[in-house]
Amino acid sequence: KFASTANVKRLERLRLFFKFCVQRKWMESNFAKELKPPKERLAPTLPYTVDEVEAILNACDTAKAKHYMMSADKLQRLRALCLIMRYSGLRIGDAASLEVEKLEGRRLRLYTDKTGVPVCTKLPDFVVAALDACPKVSPRYWFWTGASSIPALEENYRRVFRTITREAGIKNA
Repeated sequence: KFASTANVKRLERLRLFFKFCVQRKWMESNFAKELKPPKERLAPTLPYTVDEVEAILNACDTAKAKHYMMSADKLQRLRALCLIMRYSGLRIGDAASLEVEKLEGRRLRLYTDKTGVPVCTKLPDFVVAALDACPKVSPRYWFWTGASSIPALEENYRRVFRTITREAGIKNA
């Protein structure tokens, strides 16, 4: 009833426990060594289709009437965030914590937070225009005040993004 990755980790902990028991001479052999690991069946994470991206952007435009907590400014920032993620390939945390100075004209230059990999990409004019048009949360960042932690920021935007994708009729987002 658990995912295969969770079962692999559970088996790993079981083997380590029995190894500890053998080292302490509580057992003669490690029975968990003989257990075969489950086959991992990982479903690939596929990008959104053109129609799905269009539906998400339309949901950003129409969600204000349905969600009283989403101001026009917040929806405009969310739309710009969606465009940044789509056209730069950034993860939600890197996009949400994007500093204003990282955008030089149309060129976006930064290091990803998770892996430290450098990113240098040219954004389409309409993405830059959407960023310029959206009200910044602070002078330093497009979508963040800088006060909260990045994991909290990511979770907040994931929650809002799930609301918008549901609004767009996209499942498993």
